[in-house]
Amino acid sequence: MGDRSIVILDCLEGDLADYCYGRIAGYAEPDFRVVRLEAMRGRYPESPVDWASRNAAAAMIISGSCHSPLDTDPWIAGCNSFIRGFVGTGLPVLGICFGHEALAAALGGVLDRRESLAVAFRDVRISSPDPIFKGFDGTTRQPVAHEVFVSAPPPGFEVIGASDDCPVQVMRHSELPIYGVQFHPEMDRHIKEFDPDWAPLTDEEFEETEGPVLMRNFISIVRAFG
Repeated sequence: MGDRSIVILDCLEGDLADYCYGRIAGYAEPDFRVVRLEAMRGRYPESPVDWASRNAAAAMIISGSCHSPLDTDPWIAGCNSFIRGFVGTGLPVLGICFGHEALAAALGGVLDRRESLAVAFRDVRISSPDPIFKGFDGTTRQPVAHEVFVSAPPPGFEVIGASDDCPVQVMRHSELPIYGVQFHPEMDRHIKEFDPDWAPLTDEEFEETEGPVLMRNFISIVRAFG
């Protein structure tokens, strides 16, 4: 295992948090150590930049959540502040679902809310070539579970993927390897054991998802960046 670490900003709790953390950590290891920061505890380092340096951080991945950045829970404000600070390191970042929304909210993007929770597989249209899409040909099929979405990315970000029902499925900073994805590339069929909202999706659909490719692409980006 390498000396550098990937920070997982874990925005869940309980068994679901452990499942999602394990899925994300599995992509980071063995190339990197994994540092888990439990966002819902509400205890954040005073200086994200200094903290990242002490932990030899190479990147951060922000998980999904059962909450929304539009909620008023105190830990969410702290989460946004930590994200802004970590972005100041210039290191790679990947925000997943809630993490995508929180990244947008923290940096000045606009969020909106759907009429109902969407849990499905979506074909995401790729509008700009990027290393995160290596191996994809025009579209990528990914699982989604969200009610809130990014309607406008933050300043300095561009939309590089969209679907019929979501205008910002993938965004990227114009100069840095900082990404947000509305879908859940880390999920496999076992999510249904921890979250009943996913029950309608079949095991066969999960077998066909291209999430693992995108996760491995991000780790390759981190490896090349350092």
